[in-house]
Amino acid sequence: MIQRKGTEELSGQLPATGAGGNSLSSFLKSFSRAPAQESRELADIRQAIADYDRDPKRDPMYCAQRVVGLLLAVSGAEESLEGRPERETASARTFLTAARTALKAENDRVTEQIGRDADFPAAARAPSRR
Repeated sequence: MIQRKGTEELSGQLPATGAGGNSLSSFLKSFSRAPAQESRELADIRQAIADYDRDPKRDPMYCAQRVVGLLLAVSGAEESLEGRPERETASARTFLTAARTALKAENDRVTEQIGRDADFPAAARAPSRR
């Protein structure tokens, strides 16, 4: 059976908790203040991505369903930030952008694997039992 990725983790591609924007002022402010607490919604998304990384199931269809669910959660979080000032939401936007990029790449990878799997005859897809 074709499996999704190997050992690379999506959570390793995400910024650290409370990471600010990419500007010099965000960098300097990080030294003068306690780190911002992540919202419950973002913490849940971060945890769900970490759970996906640790999940032993590697079936491409299962992985595709999980990734789509995570992408929907990211979209919902992005919508909840609309209309709020940029300075208040910079770290959340940075995290959500990184999460969306990692999840889209994973979705592309899994979708390609599903396509390759469908190209094999049914007998060739089954594991060998010798």
